Amino acid sequence: MEKDRICLDCGTSIQERRQRSVRCGPCQTEHTRKLVAERSRKKYIPKILGPLLCLDCGKPVERGKYKGSKIRCEPCREKFKVRYSREYEEVIVLKSCLECQELMVIERKEGGHLGKYRNYCPTCRPKHYGRRK
Repeated sequence: MEKDRICLDCGTSIQERRQRSVRCGPCQTEHTRKLVAERSRKKYIPKILGPLLCLDCGKPVERGKYKGSKIRCEPCREKFKVRYSREYEEVIVLKSCLECQELMVIERKEGGHLGKYRNYCPTCRPKHYGRRK
């Protein structure tokens, strides 16, 4: 014999609803509305009325210029750009070819990879990789 299931909120019988439900129809609708309202409230972040502070040094920054969340003063912004820029210094790498053992000089950017043909000199590449049609 099945237990009489009742709604968590109002206490009415919910036998006609599916097995896993714990609320009656109207209470479930209201509960869902409350959850959606709570989620949308969490997404909204009000603007801070106090002074904006630099993320790195903590000095106050003017409000009108910066709209993003990563707020930095001018000197810290320049340091950040230099530190995380994609302009790498070129580095010369000496490698020997895997087939003929000839020493080859590869110029590459620091942080970048050497590419597909990094193990073979220009004369051995066509022999090893062949021509694809």
